[in-house]
Amino acid sequence: MSASKIKIRSTSGLAAVLFATFISVLIGMVALVVDLSQSYTYKSKLKSACDLASLAAVSQLANSSDIGTSKTSALNYLNDNLAATIPGFLPLNLSSTNLTIQVGTYDTSTSAFTWDEATSSPNAIKVGYIYPVMTLFADYFMISTINVDAISIAAKQPAGKALNGTSFPLAIDDSTLSEALSNGNMLTLVQTGGSRNSHFTAFDGTADENTITQEINYFESGAGTQTPLVSLNDGFTLNNAGSSITSVYSNTSEGSLEGMSFIFPIVERSGSTVTVKGFIGASIDDVNTVGETISITIMPSYIDNNFGGTTIAGSVPITDPQEKSLLANGLSLVQ
Repeated sequence: MSASKIKIRSTSGLAAVLFATFISVLIGMVALVVDLSQSYTYKSKLKSACDLASLAAVSQLANSSDIGTSKTSALNYLNDNLAATIPGFLPLNLSSTNLTIQVGTYDTSTSAFTWDEATSSPNAIKVGYIYPVMTLFADYFMISTINVDAISIAAKQPAGKALNGTSFPLAIDDSTLSEALSNGNMLTLVQTGGSRNSHFTAFDGTADENTITQEINYFESGAGTQTPLVSLNDGFTLNNAGSSITSVYSNTSEGSLEGMSFIFPIVERSGSTVTVKGFIGASIDDVNTVGETISITIMPSYIDNNFGGTTIAGSVPITDPQEKSLLANGLSLVQ
C-alpha cells in the first residue's frame, strides 16, 4: 500500500473523530440552552408565586397572634399559584423540604429582614422555595434536574406613599388624631373658621377649586381627574377659603360619597401650605353641603383595595403609638 493512501485513510479517520466530537459538543450546547431556558421560565413562575404568597400573607399580619394564620395563608397562595402554572406540581406543607416561610420584622432604614416569630410586632414575611426542574436533554449528560429558587419578602407598615388615584383631595391636620382617639375614631372635618382642621387641595401648586372638584368627581363616578401620587414630606398649597369651598361643596354629591372609604393624607400646616406626615383610611359618614362639613370614621391600619393603593416608603414621623395605630398601612415587596 502506498504512503499516499495511508495518509488519506489516516486523515479521514481523524476527521470522523473530530466530527463526532463536534456533534457531541453541539448536542450538549443545544441541551444546555433548552434546559436553561426552561429553568428561567420556571424561575419566573416561582418568583411570581412567592411574590403573591408573601403579599397576601403580610396583609393578614396585624400582631403576633396572626403569625400562624399568615404562614398558612402564604402556603395556600403558593400552592395554588404553582399548581396553576407548573404541570404535575405536588402541594407543599409547612415542613416541606426546600420551603421557607418565615415571619419577622423589616427595617426600612437598613433594608433588613429579621426572622423573629417571638416578636410582638411582626410586619414582614419571607417566602422562598427551591424547585427541582426535570431536564429535557441534559439528562444525556447525567444531569436529571436543575434546581431553581426564588425568595420574596413583603412588608407592611404605616403607608409612606399613596399611588395615583388613591388620596382623596382633602388633607387633615395631624392634630386631629388625638381628637379621634377620644371620640371613637370619629371626626367632623371643617375647612373654614377657627375650627378649621382640614383643607381641600389638588395636590399641586394652585389648589384650584375646579381641579379639586374634578378630583372628587373621580371618586364619585370615575369620570373626573385622578389625584396624583402623594408621598411623605410632599408639600402642597391649600385652597382659598370662602367662595372656593362653597363651590367645591355645591358640586359634590352627598349620596355618592357617603358610606365609601378613602385614603386621606395627614398633614402638618404652615400658613397656606401643608406637608404630608402620613395617611389614614376612613369612611365618609356624612357630607353636609349646606353646613360645609364632612364627617368620617377612621379605620385603623386600613389597607386600600378600592383605588390605586398605598405602599411603604420610609418611616412616618408620627411617633405616638396610639396615633400611629390609626394610620393606614401600605404593603410592598422589599425583595
